[in-house]
Amino acid sequence: MGIFRMIFAYLMRNEQLINKLADTKPIRRSAQFVAYLLLQSKTYGIPMPFNHERWIKRLKTFTETYKKKLKEVEEEMKKNSPK
Repeated sequence: MGIFRMIFAYLMRNEQLINKLADTKPIRRSAQFVAYLLLQSKTYGIPMPFNHERWIKRLKTFTETYKKKLKEVEEEMKKNSPK
């Protein structure tokens, strides 16, 4: 798993690669389509499914739950560790 993270980090820092990818037709068309959807939704008053506040709330809930479960596992490991 670590090797993929390193490769991905390297590729994301490679500005030439990002510029080449941004100039490809599939990426340009995808960006145009997303921009079109956003403009159409604003024009016709259609709410977009992305709600910033709700996303932040879910992210906080996830991190709190993750920390809580991590502490529980650490405590359980301490209890069950061989002496």
